Amino acid sequence: MLNMAEKIILLTLDNTSGKTFAKATYLKRYGLSAALLFELMDRKKIQLQGKNLIAVDESPTGYDILDKAFEVIKKSKKLNRWIFSNVAFKSNIRKEILKSFIDSGIVKEEEKRFLGFIPLKRYPITNEFEKRNAEMEIRNVLLEEKNDTFSSVFLSSIVVACRAESLILTKEEKKKIAGNLKLIAKGKYYKADDEFLLNTVKAINMAISSESAG
Repeated sequence: MLNMAEKIILLTLDNTSGKTFAKATYLKRYGLSAALLFELMDRKKIQLQGKNLIAVDESPTGYDILDKAFEVIKKSKKLNRWIFSNVAFKSNIRKEILKSFIDSGIVKEEEKRFLGFIPLKRYPITNEFEKRNAEMEIRNVLLEEKNDTFSSVFLSSIVVACRAESLILTKEEKKKIAGNLKLIAKGKYYKADDEFLLNTVKAINMAISSESAG
């Protein structure tokens, strides 16, 4: 079973070509940030107090990628700073996740040449089971309103906040729930007592706005 960060990276890949979808640009940047934070919050390694990130448990998670993320997140100290920054670090995390997918037979690595000489790596999906499960999890939340777990709600909300719902839903499906999608993208559709989801969505929106303005 994949954790949320792994699901996010898998959703960004085209099954056949192994390219990262253009529509997944924000998802692989800010969605990955949010997913890593969620996993550490869920394991009670980090607490969110307002927009401050507080380390509460220094013991290892047993998962190297999360342990590395923990060290960077606790130094970031602020939710917005974590979502916005550490681009190179999160790029390396993505590479480590892809390597784990290769090792487990979920994807394969192919090297292509751009302009005949620039090497580009692609990751076609060789076992679609995990990706289909992740897609179904999100569809169940967005279309069927099966909101049984905060994890599924958080994942689905992050996908929408990162403007990547087109990777999961058809045009007709998006049109049917357009009102809900607008609220989800603002973090105002699902309620969480600790405001973790709302503050994370706000941070993603700020990051996207800042990037677009730049």
